Amino acid sequence: MTPLLELEDVLPSELIKELREANQIRKFPAHYFWFERAHLMFSVPDVLQLLAELDVYAKLFEHLDAIISGRLAAKRKEFGFSDEFLQHAKNLVLAGMVEPLPSKQIIVNLQNKLRKLQRLIRVWEVTVNGGGETLVFELSDRSLW
Repeated sequence: MTPLLELEDVLPSELIKELREANQIRKFPAHYFWFERAHLMFSVPDVLQLLAELDVYAKLFEHLDAIISGRLAAKRKEFGFSDEFLQHAKNLVLAGMVEPLPSKQIIVNLQNKLRKLQRLIRVWEVTVNGGGETLVFELSDRSLW
């Protein structure tokens, strides 16, 4: 199931429609923009045209981000992600102190690790903000899952 299908019962249909359109629009700047526009990088007017086009994309995605962030603020706080925590995490990423997302190689290594026989040494039942519970597993190599 695609993430948008999973959100159809949670978000208004107008927002789902906007997100679908934005996803279609996103594909061009994410995958084809520089290939299709590379020839425009050699004059100031053309570079200004590129910047204007990229600015349109940025404004669209910032608009949707603001809407989604506003709708998720209460849930985010329920899970214990305060504004201060998120700002601190963002500052660490921008300072280059942590990777914003795990690299592809890290994911491959984790997948390979999980395919091997693992020895579980501890399990904790942890209460999360909002009263829910989750399990945390410790493997013999001291990794937590």
